[in-house]
Amino acid sequence: MDFVVGLPRTPRGNDSIWLIIDRLTKSAHFLPYKIRMKEIVKLHGVPASIVSDRDPRFVSHFWKSLHKAGNWEDHLHLVVFAYNNNYHSSIQMAPCKALYGRKCRSHVYCDEVGEKSVMAPDDLKDIEERIPMIREWIQTAQSRQKSYADLRRTDLEFKVGDYVFLKVSPMKFLKWFGMEGKLRPRYVGPFEILEKVGNLACRVTLLPRLSRVHDVLHVSMLRKYVYDPDHVRDYTPLNLREELTYGEIPIKIIDQKEKVLLHRSIRYVKVQWRNHTKREATRELEEDMKEK
Repeated sequence: MDFVVGLPRTPRGNDSIWLIIDRLTKSAHFLPYKIRMKEIVKLHGVPASIVSDRDPRFVSHFWKSLHKAGNWEDHLHLVVFAYNNNYHSSIQMAPCKALYGRKCRSHVYCDEVGEKSVMAPDDLKDIEERIPMIREWIQTAQSRQKSYADLRRTDLEFKVGDYVFLKVSPMKFLKWFGMEGKLRPRYVGPFEILEKVGNLACRVTLLPRLSRVHDVLHVSMLRKYVYDPDHVRDYTPLNLREELTYGEIPIKIIDQKEKVLLHRSIRYVKVQWRNHTKREATRELEEDMKEK
């Protein structure tokens, strides 16, 4: 299952699509939908008696109308039919063919399938023979996807006693840890791993001030900590607040620079902050730093 969200709100008040895909045949159902004719079209294709447009330009016009705000819900059944009646690489056929043994009648190519009103025994036998092949193709596709994913899983193996950083996600227009821009941390910590919860989660030791944060975290939220003797955070405890913020304090001016303009000059200083290395030093206005 999946959801497509953020669509223009329709007169019925809908702004999302609920997507349901069958794992074996890859056939899809998109909700919300209209009943009667729309239900028939998305599952079985267009009946021959109402085919009225065989011009290929129909497809182009359809997709353009789909992007118009407010009317996507009226065309959702056509999106489902187009999805189910087209080739899928993982099963090497269209979902309709996996379900019914043939592709369904479409608006554009209404003569591409025969006139079969009842499924014959040969059709059922053909479908039964296709199922093992489809399962084998799906397994091959999943193995290929797994191999791609494993290439990016280089630093996600942790054990009890390791120290890790916790990933934080700053929100727009907010200062996190008291700073903005390049100085804003992406990870906080380090924290010790107390327990492994399954293969994809760890229980970590958090500070009492972080009691609102759940201590079981997915491995994607963690980054292995490698000891660095120059790491300032090893020696200076962070005074974290409940909302995961702390005040930054300048400890040293590393460099000075003056920028001369037409009618005035601006003085900058390069500042090293507590809890940050020299490489993380930033340039600030000298006037602003005097206030600190």
